[in-house]
Amino acid sequence: MYNCLPYESREIICSFLAPPDVYNLCRADPKCFLLSHLDDTRHRGEEMLHQTLMNVLRRNLQSHDGEFLNSFISISRGLPVGSVALGGSIVVQTVLGELWPSNTTPYGNNYITTKTLNTLRRIRQSNIAIYCNAEVATYVRSWLVASFDLVLVGLVDSPQDHQRRANSRNVEFYTKAPANGDVFQMNDSLWEFQRDHSIINSIDINGATLRISTNTGVSEFERDPPTINSIIDGDTLHISTYTGVPLLWEGRLVDQRAHGRFSVDLIVSHPGRPCMDVTNDFEMNICRCLFNGHTFLIPSPNNTFRRRTDINTRLDPSMAFYIEIALAYITAVARGCNITMANLLKEQNRLSFLFRKLDLEIPAHQRVGTLFSPDYDACVWSVRVKTGVWRTRSVVIKTALQSREMHVASGLYRRYGHRPLLMHNVIIGLLFSRIVEYISQGIVLADLPWEAINTTNRSILLDIIRILPREDNAWDSIDG
Repeated sequence: MYNCLPYESREIICSFLAPPDVYNLCRADPKCFLLSHLDDTRHRGEEMLHQTLMNVLRRNLQSHDGEFLNSFISISRGLPVGSVALGGSIVVQTVLGELWPSNTTPYGNNYITTKTLNTLRRIRQSNIAIYCNAEVATYVRSWLVASFDLVLVGLVDSPQDHQRRANSRNVEFYTKAPANGDVFQMNDSLWEFQRDHSIINSIDINGATLRISTNTGVSEFERDPPTINSIIDGDTLHISTYTGVPLLWEGRLVDQRAHGRFSVDLIVSHPGRPCMDVTNDFEMNICRCLFNGHTFLIPSPNNTFRRRTDINTRLDPSMAFYIEIALAYITAVARGCNITMANLLKEQNRLSFLFRKLDLEIPAHQRVGTLFSPDYDACVWSVRVKTGVWRTRSVVIKTALQSREMHVASGLYRRYGHRPLLMHNVIIGLLFSRIVEYISQGIVLADLPWEAINTTNRSILLDIIRILPREDNAWDSIDG
C-alpha cells in the first residue's frame, strides 16, 4: 500500500517517523532512488532522510541552545567544505532518533582522562563536538566564544588520553560562562568568577613550556598546570581568537561541565588534514557520524540504523593494540563469569576457604557474573557479603589477566596483577570508556564476546564493562 501512495504523501508519513524507519522505508521503495525535486544532487529517499535527520537534530540541540544549529550551518557554509563538522554523541542520537538523558553513563565513564601534575584528571566530555581544520581553528573558536559566551576550561592534545596522538592536534573544552560574581566551590574553598580576571590574549604551548598571555603580561609555566596537558613536541600550539573577541580562560570551571551547563568540545586536526580524519581515531564506527552543515556522513548505515556497530578498522596501530587488549580482557572475564559458583570454588581453594571462614552460602548453580552486579557494590547489609563479593571479583579478574588471551599485555599484568580491581579499572576507564558509554545506551558492539555469556540475562556483560568500586585496603589485593 505504501508504494502506491504519491510521493508527497510519503514525505508526510516520513516526517512522523524516526530516521531508522525512514531509512528502511526508502531502501524498500524503488521511487526513492529517483532524483529529488528539491535537490538534484540527492535522490528522493536521501532527501526525505535528510529532512528527518535535520528535524531530529534541531529538536536535540534545542535542549542545549536553540540557535546553535542555525548558527553552525551559517558558518559552515562560509568555510571550505570539509573544514568543519558537527559530531559527538548528539549526532549519533540524531541518527537513531533519540535523545539520551544526561549523566546516564555508569560511574561517569564519558570522560577524557589526562595526566596533569602527575595525577589523573578527568574532564567530562560534552555530547556536542565541533571538528575543524587547524587552518580555520581561530575562526571557529572566535565564533563559539562570541556567539555562545563560552569559556575555555581545559586543553589536551588528544581526544582519548595523553598517550594517544594520531589525527587530532588538540582538543579544547568550553562551557557556558557563568554570571559575573557567581560563587563556586573547589575542594574545600570558595571562589568567585570575575570575567575581567579571566580574559586572556592567547595560550602558547611549546614542548614543556606553556605561556598564558594577558593584557598585564605573560605567565610562563615549565610544567602542566591543572587541566592543561602540554606534551606536544616539535611545534608550537597557539590558542587565540580574532581581535575584538575576548577569550576567557578559567580552569576551575571544568567540573561545571558535569552539572548540565551548555558545553562544547572543539577538536582540531593537524595542519593540512581534513577535519573528518579525526574520526579515524575513534574506536567504533558509530562514533564517526558527522554533520558538515550540508549533509550527514554516516559510516556503515546498515549497522548504524540497526543500533549496531563494530570496531573501526582505520585505527592507528598503537590505538588498535590497546583496543585488542581491552577486547581480549573482556572476553577472558566473560568466560570466567559464565561458570557457576560451585565450579569456581572447586578451582580456587583459597577463595573456598574464605567463604567457609565468613560463613557465606551462595547457591552452587549461581553464575559468577551475577556478583558483578551494581547491587553488590555497597553490600551495606553485610560486611561479610561485601568481602566475599570483592574477593570473588578479584579472583575472576586475576584469572582473566593470566589467560592466554592476555599474552599481549603481560607487561601490564606484571605491573598491576597484584591489584586486580585497579587493573580492571585501568583497562575499562582508559581504553574502553567510549565503548562503555554507547553499550550502556543499548548499542550492540559486534566485537564484544556476547556468546561468552551463555545466559538470557544479557546485562551481566554490561555489569562487567564498567568501573568497579574498590577500597585501598587489603580486600583490593588478591593476596591481602
